[in-house]
Amino acid sequence: MQDLTPYVRDPICADFAAGHKQLQTLDPSIRGKVTNVLLGLKAAGYDPKIYKDSGGRSFETQVKMFMSGVSKCASQNCAHVNYGGGSLAVDIVDKQLKWTDWSSKKGQQEAGSGEEAKSRHERQQEFWEDLSSLYEDHNMDAGHKWDNFKDSAHGELRNRPGPTKADRETQKAYEALRDAIRNPPVDP
Repeated sequence: MQDLTPYVRDPICADFAAGHKQLQTLDPSIRGKVTNVLLGLKAAGYDPKIYKDSGGRSFETQVKMFMSGVSKCASQNCAHVNYGGGSLAVDIVDKQLKWTDWSSKKGQQEAGSGEEAKSRHERQQEFWEDLSSLYEDHNMDAGHKWDNFKDSAHGELRNRPGPTKADRETQKAYEALRDAIRNPPVDP
């Protein structure tokens, strides 16, 4: 693994020393790219951090996140699953702006109302756009640009291997289990 000590000692990124452990969970092929994205965000005036549990995670953790609705992937091919070399994906947020879902009632309640909330919402949207641009500048796919669903904080290595037949079967099985738990049969 690449030694990231020089990055952590650099005054520009000394404050993401806490995220240093998360960087170590990333595959070496993406770790440098993520470091550059973090530095780019810092230079743009943001306070970026790698979101908790967003680097490499076990398959068991990934399935738990899928079952709770946090993730859309429940196969071994998920970019966050650590295959030994590390994760091929990361979620980055701004420490001040956090990760608010402005489309949900809960997110709107947390955000509050008035000019301050509107300003924070606009700043968060700017952050997602800047983050997406930096991901793309470093040859990563940006979840904020996906058509099927938005995962604004997410970036993953571009052109990674696709799911196998076994991955697709696993995904379907966990989707069926999740749906059965969410919608139990009703006794007549």
